Amino acid sequence: MKYQLKKHAHMATAKNWQIILIASLMLVLTGCGEVDKDDGLVVEELTLPTDSSLKLFCPDAGIGNEPCILDDPDNPYSITPITDENKFKLDFATPSAKARFYLWGTAQAISPRGENQYYLARALQEMYTESGSELAKNHAIRAYRSVLDNYFEEVTFFQFPNPPVDGEIFYPVKVRLLSVPNLWAPDPGLNLDPLYDNNLLAWEALGEWGFTYDPVTLDVYQNF
Repeated sequence: MKYQLKKHAHMATAKNWQIILIASLMLVLTGCGEVDKDDGLVVEELTLPTDSSLKLFCPDAGIGNEPCILDDPDNPYSITPITDENKFKLDFATPSAKARFYLWGTAQAISPRGENQYYLARALQEMYTESGSELAKNHAIRAYRSVLDNYFEEVTFFQFPNPPVDGEIFYPVKVRLLSVPNLWAPDPGLNLDPLYDNNLLAWEALGEWGFTYDPVTLDVYQNF
């Protein structure tokens, strides 16, 4: 199925969130296109997947600084210049969790960082929710662990309120604070199945990774 992406600079509206990520971004897709006679804008077409089956091109696809997803022939974004300026706009245009996996995996391969790793993990968790795939589940866990191992202090930005009232307010949230609860108790608005059956199993896994979860502060700490 083909989805058309236009080179606009609109602020994306919220999906399932009550607050949205910064998305006043331009699409900068390359390649052949056609002119939309209605507005003169260039229209690009990508064939994006709509199923939930996961096949990894290499065991560490999308994890840390592994770039192999760029060579995956099934990756529709492999030659798309994913940047901080366009990735949320592209995310908003995706039709499926699998497309988001390839999008954020490509972003992570191009620019390894906590924000990209978190959204890749969440796309994998969504694929697991849709398909029950153990591969998607285990890879989502690995991606969340990578957030803690490699990007412990990194942040992503949210906008509040939506729509803005009396100006725009953007604030940072550490990606670990978004990642850890998804292991056993995802926000209901995300419509994600937990990756562990209960909090104790998740906390045990965190301990094995070298971290401790504090249910009072709702934060996770590195064990030294």
